Amino acid sequence: MDLLSTGRVRRVICHQRGPCISLYHLIGGEDDLARRGSLVERAAVQLLETFSSRGNRRAAPLVAALDRLVRQATESSSGAAIATFCAPGFETSFVLPNPVVESVRVADRFDVRPILALWKDPTRFYLLAVEGAQARMGLGTSRGLALSEIPLEDPARTDRRLARMLRLESAPVVIAATREAQGTFDQLRRLTQVITLPDELAGQPLTELHQHAVRAAASVSQDRTVAPGFGAADDNEDVND
Repeated sequence: MDLLSTGRVRRVICHQRGPCISLYHLIGGEDDLARRGSLVERAAVQLLETFSSRGNRRAAPLVAALDRLVRQATESSSGAAIATFCAPGFETSFVLPNPVVESVRVADRFDVRPILALWKDPTRFYLLAVEGAQARMGLGTSRGLALSEIPLEDPARTDRRLARMLRLESAPVVIAATREAQGTFDQLRRLTQVITLPDELAGQPLTELHQHAVRAAASVSQDRTVAPGFGAADDNEDVND
């Protein structure tokens, strides 16, 4: 699972070696497993219909990779939806804070329109929530949160990678952690738009943290213009590597 950042999205936009599968899936509901399976099946059908002989050669490994990515993203993260992108030699998935229309598309390039719409949300922010030895990081808006666990075995390394990945973001970073845990993320806290919530909010339920983070993020002036090329590429490091 990749942290949804400008650099990560730019990698998806710039990938042009098809066939490219773009799958958007809403998380939750009693029929979650059935809907997920149906989307993967539709991807397999589109591969064969759209790319003919190329699809025949590549369909099986691509569909298997897609199914794995969707399953892992759904089971390991909290959010409203997931976006999964899969092509020969390329695969990634993101958890999204806002609901999307479920869809699957096979083409020469990935379909990132739902993510671009999310990037225009003026309430967008990042939240780092630390509780004891566990930490979760992800994107939030006024409509919801999309968080995934991040490793803390090497806190200094995680801090460096988060700071590097988020250094070009216009959205503010909100930190919910005790004073002691805040010190672990020294480089992240040096970014220009970082807001630290009161110490006593550390470890509170996500619903409460979400409300405080939305208010805190709203107090920061943000430039929501999407630059040509969707910003600069990051260093290709993943916080979960």
